[in-house]
Amino acid sequence: MVNATTPLLLMTRVPPGRSVVTFSILARLAAILWGANYDSTTALYLMPRFGICTTMFGPFYPDFGPFTPVFCCAIGALVSWTRRKVLQGEIAALPLYICFIMQVGAAIVVNAIQSAYGVFYDIAFGAFWIAVAISRPRKRAVPAGA
Repeated sequence: MVNATTPLLLMTRVPPGRSVVTFSILARLAAILWGANYDSTTALYLMPRFGICTTMFGPFYPDFGPFTPVFCCAIGALVSWTRRKVLQGEIAALPLYICFIMQVGAAIVVNAIQSAYGVFYDIAFGAFWIAVAISRPRKRAVPAGA
């Protein structure tokens, strides 16, 4: 019989920092491309029961362990940096910023990065922003004496 504390006991057996719960698609991609170690059964048993840890912060503990608050601060810094870029006129960053706001807004209810295909949206909108930035013509510097 499995009770509510079993997933927490299983989480202590796998070292944190592998990101196989929240960012499983990236771990799978690394396993395919570079042969990184990925065990899908470990990822399956790391996830706590739904109803206990369904917020955004629940799945971060198996991924990052005691560094979960640091990772949450890094997410906040990334959202703030993206907001600043949008306010400075980087309109291509607006879809990514809107996606971040929706994910952070839903954090107290559900992990929108994991369950609402959020990681796919983040990658797609980030790639869109990079593609627009690369394709944008560069301004040439005008000499000071000219």
